[in-house]
Amino acid sequence: MSKQNDGGQAFPSPGEGEYLPETGMSLRDYFAGKALTAMDVGYVISDRVVAAVAKNAYRIADAMLKARSHEG
Repeated sequence: MSKQNDGGQAFPSPGEGEYLPETGMSLRDYFAGKALTAMDVGYVISDRVVAAVAKNAYRIADAMLKARSHEG
């Protein structure tokens, strides 16, 4: 099984002075979070719906990474 393409780091920071370098979140996680903001799921949702929404956010993120890399 191949490793999931996470797009690399979304907001890496090399660190300066007293600050340590930070890798930040993956670009895939960032895209999934952005996809969530576009989804209207209402105020009261079941655990099943929560799981489906999260899965769909990552499906959108994966499609965005694929389009970004010109694979599809």
